Amino acid sequence: MMTREQYITSKTYNPLDVVYHYYLTHPDRDHKELGVHELFIFLQSRGYNLQQITQTVLEEYDRKFELVVLLDKRGNFIKYL
Repeated sequence: MMTREQYITSKTYNPLDVVYHYYLTHPDRDHKELGVHELFIFLQSRGYNLQQITQTVLEEYDRKFELVVLLDKRGNFIKYL
C-alpha cells in the first residue's frame, strides 16, 4: 500500500512509478504480472496513450489522498499539501 508521502514523492519525481503501483494493486487475473519496463512496452505496443493513463491514475490518487496543490499568484507550483 502506497502512503500519502510516498505518493507525493513519486508524483513529483517519477509519476510512472505511480502508474506501475496502480497496475500492481489492480491485477488482471488473465495475465501474468509484468515488470515495470514490460508494462510500459506492452501499453505502448497496444496503442495506449501513456500520458493519458498517467493523468487518469494521478487524478484518482489525488482524490484518494485528498491532495491539494499550492500555487503562487502566477499559477506556478509551490508544493503539495
